[in-house]
Amino acid sequence: MPVLFGTTRTEGRYFDYFDFDGKGQPLTAEQYPRTMRDWFGEDIADEVLARFP
Repeated sequence: MPVLFGTTRTEGRYFDYFDFDGKGQPLTAEQYPRTMRDWFGEDIADEVLARFP
């Protein structure tokens, strides 16, 4: 039976799980800005951080 699974409410948590929580090292507030820049690049990260501090 085909199954479609998804989430939107906390979809960002899905991605950081594999880089942090899944490795036993939760993402900290101090790591968050650097991580957003790594994932989105400098230009987009500034906008993301402004919307989701």
